[in-house]
Amino acid sequence: MDKAVLFGVIPPILVLIYVYYMDKIEKEPIGLLAKFFIAGIIIAIPAAIVEGILDFVFQIAGLFPGTLIYSAVSAVFGVALVEEGFKFLCLEIFAKKNKEFDYRFDAIVYTMCVGIAFAAFENILYIVSYGAGWDIAFARLLPGHSIFAVFMGFYYGNWKGYFDAGNLEPAKKMKMKSLWIPVLLHGFYDFCCFIGGPLTYVFFAYLIGLTIFALRFVKKASATDLPV
Repeated sequence: MDKAVLFGVIPPILVLIYVYYMDKIEKEPIGLLAKFFIAGIIIAIPAAIVEGILDFVFQIAGLFPGTLIYSAVSAVFGVALVEEGFKFLCLEIFAKKNKEFDYRFDAIVYTMCVGIAFAAFENILYIVSYGAGWDIAFARLLPGHSIFAVFMGFYYGNWKGYFDAGNLEPAKKMKMKSLWIPVLLHGFYDFCCFIGGPLTYVFFAYLIGLTIFALRFVKKASATDLPV
């Protein structure tokens, strides 16, 4: 059991270390990153509660598990929007006006801390809930939350840059993208999980491809980092 839990926690932590290393210009204070990490753990609880309520609402509305419509609606609005929305809220509370948020890449580091903590905590819950099997641990090896966090942080950092420069229209678009692009990426991820069957192969191909793309995205964002 302990080994399976570690197997579910270590990959997200390794991704966080990689992103922290790629923050080349100015490292963020450990205390601030710890705040985001703790926030990522805390929001997992209200997120689960809201997801349970929405699932109940969907079923009252006539959407039932196992149907294609339920899977699509639940994946995007019942899970992805809720979880990414809570992560986005962490940025709005702790990063938006923080004086340490002075480079665009900083937002990626912040969202990664939130996403990694959320993913690690969620992985532990899944592994423990399902008997800590290696199959469950391996299925959650690739940290989806940390991948979605890359895109949220990238666009949020660009929002900060445009906003501080007084370019309000592009800033508004960037902020919308910082929420909805992770929601859509996350939604498709969960939709494939809910449907299963042949989409299992699509799911793994999608996640592996998205992981590679996200890591390259981090590298490029690091190389082209700009002050906000």
